[in-house]
Amino acid sequence: MSQHEPHAVDVARNLPCARILLSFNPNIQSPSKLAMEVITGLSRRSPWMTCGAAEDIDASTSRHGPPFTSSLSLSTEAGVLHDCATGHLRRSMPFAITPPEPQPLGQLYTYQKLQTPGDIRTVTLFPGDFKDDIVIRISCAMLRLSNFNPTPQTRMTLEEVTATLPPGWTVGETWDNRYIFGRVDHGRREERLSRTSWSHPDSLMDPSGYVKSESDDDGHIMRAEPRYEALSYKYTWGSSAKPEVTFVWTDTRDTPAPIRAKKFKGPIPSGYTHLLIGINLAAAMRQLRHRDHHRILWIDALCINQLHILEGNAQVHRMSDIFRLAERVIFWLGERDRLTYSAKTWLAIKKLLSRPWFTRQWIVQEIRLAKPSNTIIRCGRSETSFTHFRSAIANLYIKSSLHPCLPRSLLLLDLVRPENGRTPLSDVLLYLGKSGYADMRDRVLGLHGLLSPVFKEKLRPDYSKSVYQVYRETFLAYSGHAKRLGLLQKCYLNKSETLKKSPSWMLDLSDLSVPTIVKHQFAAGFSRCYTKLVPESPNVLTVMGVRCTTIKTIRDPFPKKSKELLRAVRDHTARELAENEGSTYVTGEPFKTAFSKTVCCNYLHQRLTDVVWYPTLESWLWQDSAHAFFGPRAQLPSPKPSAITDCETNKSSNWYEADLETRLWHRRYVTTHEGFIGIGPPDVQEGDIICVFLGFDTPVVLRPLPRSPSRPPLQPLSGPSTSPLAVASTSDKYLFVGPVVIYGLHDSLSLLGPLPTPWRVIRKDGICAGHDDSAVFQRFRNQVTGDIITHDPRMSPEVLRARDVPIREFVLV
Repeated sequence: MSQHEPHAVDVARNLPCARILLSFNPNIQSPSKLAMEVITGLSRRSPWMTCGAAEDIDASTSRHGPPFTSSLSLSTEAGVLHDCATGHLRRSMPFAITPPEPQPLGQLYTYQKLQTPGDIRTVTLFPGDFKDDIVIRISCAMLRLSNFNPTPQTRMTLEEVTATLPPGWTVGETWDNRYIFGRVDHGRREERLSRTSWSHPDSLMDPSGYVKSESDDDGHIMRAEPRYEALSYKYTWGSSAKPEVTFVWTDTRDTPAPIRAKKFKGPIPSGYTHLLIGINLAAAMRQLRHRDHHRILWIDALCINQLHILEGNAQVHRMSDIFRLAERVIFWLGERDRLTYSAKTWLAIKKLLSRPWFTRQWIVQEIRLAKPSNTIIRCGRSETSFTHFRSAIANLYIKSSLHPCLPRSLLLLDLVRPENGRTPLSDVLLYLGKSGYADMRDRVLGLHGLLSPVFKEKLRPDYSKSVYQVYRETFLAYSGHAKRLGLLQKCYLNKSETLKKSPSWMLDLSDLSVPTIVKHQFAAGFSRCYTKLVPESPNVLTVMGVRCTTIKTIRDPFPKKSKELLRAVRDHTARELAENEGSTYVTGEPFKTAFSKTVCCNYLHQRLTDVVWYPTLESWLWQDSAHAFFGPRAQLPSPKPSAITDCETNKSSNWYEADLETRLWHRRYVTTHEGFIGIGPPDVQEGDIICVFLGFDTPVVLRPLPRSPSRPPLQPLSGPSTSPLAVASTSDKYLFVGPVVIYGLHDSLSLLGPLPTPWRVIRKDGICAGHDDSAVFQRFRNQVTGDIITHDPRMSPEVLRARDVPIREFVLV
């Protein structure tokens, strides 16, 4: 290592050192490579800590040669991840893929039937030089555990460690299962951590009681046979664009096993067949191939007979075992690029995170099922630990501001968050969707490995079914299993083309144009849902709920473009506050307070105390931002739209503003005849009604259909009600328009009424005990039978009717 070359630790600890790195190491000629130096530095920091903004790199100021130009052959964006991890810097090997020369094709490889349900195929990749043809052998074996050595658990649970803390301290668990301790500063207006430490605040505490054992991530050692590495890459099943030939040695007596691959010339030799693979997979196999010994891989395109639907169904069902038991999982981002962008660190990071691999649906479960301690992310011939990579993403995500050219949506926090076995079933289906899939059924089946064992059996993969059948069965299976209607968050009136003729309540996970999910409204408390299909009409669904109010006015949808949305919200806020100055909202609060909570969908720290970056109501009403909606800065002129997204400006986007954009995008501001205000779905109309369904977190918008002349009006299931929210029925069938945020219908107010002063609701998120629970839950025990349920028995239809709550059936078509 050169005496002028900084050690990787210095790179990790000094984020704003891009210009220094260029000065000391002229070999780092790629701005994208330098960006990954910064990302690796971010990964070394605690996921609870924020770090300073990286300094932009001005290539023209480098003292080692001219500015970067488009003629430079740049190394991969991930080129230095491995360098930083190993403590030294080096140049990436400038390989480029040369497609093989056309070959006369011989016999196509014929897959042999898997003998038992436990069998899988593996690929033996024979060694060779980079430009040699790809030669493989496909083998079949039963996947089974060969060694299971439980180790005694000596570390205390999080609850046990919490009980040992002195006053003023708290403890949390990081993504890599380490405990981190924090001292809470109660003297500030907003409670925040003033100090963090990996050591217990009580110096007499034995570290073995809280320090993670390095033996294995989950406290035991598992070894599987056969031993293999699983490959995750960007691939579209059935794609035939620019295929490349892979030679398959068929293991016959007449042809000995090849020692290494070579460049075949002329006809395919005896003893070999062939398969066609995509160019991205061919690039991965060339880069992963060793030069002197073979490598055993599991690759979906080669290990699953894609023409056999039943085998594909069975292998998808086993995907969780395949990735969980792999010796190592390799995330292949692709080959290096000849990039032409300028030397801006943030732009380089954006380029890396925009690679097609990150959009692929199947990577979600591949990431979460892989062993964190032995998973790598690879780009060309450079690689790094995925644990470091996801820590870097977490540190970027929690920064209070980012450079405008790096959208926070690219920081896929839900994607890189490790699987802990406690992700709610609805969150798995709703939040972990990606745009990269060729088959719309993969939006559900591509997550099958993350489902709970019980629910897996209720929703087995079956590619012989249509998209409509898969989505319908998913919705009905979930509502029957979890007793919740959480999947209605992805139901909107205007559906994707494939599902245009489906009922309005049909789940549509394929439509990426629908608004972002807004939860945490707690409109129906801990109630369970009550649904049934009408026997003579299988597309008609009945649900139980209460009708609350009617839409009076709607505004134009909030703009889709970020640069216009904040300005539109700012102008709308000024107009609404001026028109309602000094007025009181229906909840008894000042209108300004109710409006401010509505705009942010009630995402405030007083209510969601576990989310430390949400503002308090006081700080939300006293904003220090160029795009402020409230406070003194709201009186200043709105900034130009270009200042919000211009990549060349030094201004940064505020975290909460960016989060706010995602919740308001493609929604409408609505008012009701009863004085409520809210944020509604894109297809809402005047005259639509707002209801609260039992078992659903968010109020909903329904559209009454004209009653059939031959059918009498549907009578409410409860008797006459004196509730101020009771409204007479006008129809017996409804279209489901979409979820709506209505301030005043949150926290079970429509079912239980307001809390007495001075009580308020505090939501504790993320306490779900397992896949089969809803995101926020309570459990109730019957002291006579011993039965335990996850819904509030005080919110059954019978009990609510006895308290004069106008619960009734709604027929959705």
